[in-house]
Amino acid sequence: MKFRTRIVLLLVQWVGLVITPIAALAAVPTPTVSVPPAGNNGFPFLRAAVNLSNFGYTEKEFLISGTAHAFVNSGAFANNGVWNVSPGAAAPYTSRILVRTPSPERFNGTVVVEWLNVSGGVDADPEWDYSHVELLRGGYAWVGVTAQFAGAAFLSTWDSGRYASIFHPGDSWSYDIYSQAAMAILHGNPQPLGQLTHLVRAVLAEGESQSAFRMFTYYNAIQPLAQLYQGFLIHSTGSGAALSQSVAAVGVLGAGNVPAPPGVPATTDIAVPPTAFIRGDLPQPVMFFNTETDITVLGAGFSVHNQPDSNTFRMWEVAGTTHADAYLLEQAQADAQASGLSAPPFPCGDPPLNNGPETFGIRTAVHALALWTQVPHFTPVIGPRFSVQIVLPPASPQPAAVIARSPVTGNAIGGIQLPQVAVPIETLTGIRPPVALAASPFCILFGAASPWDGDVDPWDGVPGLDPAPFPAPSLTALYGTKAHYLERYSEATLQSVLQGFLLPGDVLEEIGLAAQANVPEGAASNAAILPNP
Repeated sequence: MKFRTRIVLLLVQWVGLVITPIAALAAVPTPTVSVPPAGNNGFPFLRAAVNLSNFGYTEKEFLISGTAHAFVNSGAFANNGVWNVSPGAAAPYTSRILVRTPSPERFNGTVVVEWLNVSGGVDADPEWDYSHVELLRGGYAWVGVTAQFAGAAFLSTWDSGRYASIFHPGDSWSYDIYSQAAMAILHGNPQPLGQLTHLVRAVLAEGESQSAFRMFTYYNAIQPLAQLYQGFLIHSTGSGAALSQSVAAVGVLGAGNVPAPPGVPATTDIAVPPTAFIRGDLPQPVMFFNTETDITVLGAGFSVHNQPDSNTFRMWEVAGTTHADAYLLEQAQADAQASGLSAPPFPCGDPPLNNGPETFGIRTAVHALALWTQVPHFTPVIGPRFSVQIVLPPASPQPAAVIARSPVTGNAIGGIQLPQVAVPIETLTGIRPPVALAASPFCILFGAASPWDGDVDPWDGVPGLDPAPFPAPSLTALYGTKAHYLERYSEATLQSVLQGFLLPGDVLEEIGLAAQANVPEGAASNAAILPNP
């Protein structure tokens, strides 16, 4: 009966549900919206690598300008996430939004607003990369916001003609800039969404990794004041970012801090508790998606992993996923090439980088969040959590949150088990082996994949390098024939759909991955099978 009810709700969404239009909110000003000049390159930075016209989409860019406020806390920040703040120093800014929209006939009423990630020192759109298959087939509008100093500062370097007017006062003002971006989307003149503006039914906030830290703090501290976003997708973090800081930008992975621009009001460092939960007193739902890496490396095992699901909070922990996998890096390479850049190499060596099911989980999470904000009484399915143990590593004064792993497969125990993990042919982990971390500080984020191919790979059996059990499982013993493997994989795929963790539109793609696999012989090439971009 519950399954039939869920199907009815899905059908209601697909045929279109009439939702009351979003009301304006006077507390956040609408910024000035303008069209940038063509500039030297003639196109925006981070233009889509995907041919949008093949899907009936167009891409436009707009500048947004106004006065933003930093924020100060009105009391101590508690671990329950109820963080009371008030506006602080004001500063002028000019930033930009990148807008990808379908035709009015295809628009489903949902606008996904991504807080662009600046971990690499430039704007990146990892959530678009992970979810664009669902966004394009589902008729979503997508907006990328240059909310942070590093992304804005790079724009004029990339095209001094197009972005000469860009000015960012520093990351203390990023939260208000993100709020004002929503006002520009809904009430700007010219209208960034054009004919779609009056068709908007929900505006969703999302951010991954470094942007997820910001999204965490935005929800707990700024959302109660702004109330502009109807739902939040927070992807890969264990805690929030600072509410305020004394520098324009904090260096990432060893990079130095960037001082505040001249003439900008001084702001103080206001940290947030590293073990806090997402607050539970707001009506807007939060879909939280974490990988194995986030539990151990980013501290989620001490914070939101322990937060119970509720009517407004859902945690999906997906087994076999990592903070940034081979699929995302492939997409990022295409993004860089589309803007005339070369993506930095990540020579992480052996074993191969994780090639797990993250994109399928994120596609489903976006879809579920859209339903959650628009279909009465719909809530996403509750997922199983990882089995996490708190241990004290040798020669370390700090405890660590460690995911329990199967002694047979080396894969995570617990979590949402999509087909790649439910019917495995390799060990998939979000924890890169310690010997494989020396090449780059980013390697810790990429996890590992170790195919079960008779232990013929150079890393097999090497302590600190091989994430799989040794000897590795035999695919012949597990599945016998390729036909039997495909049968079990297909069953697991359909089971994931019925459970609510995989979209029906992804079934053929999922099964197609299994069809590419070398089974039962096994091969190193199994670790190179990636979803269709």
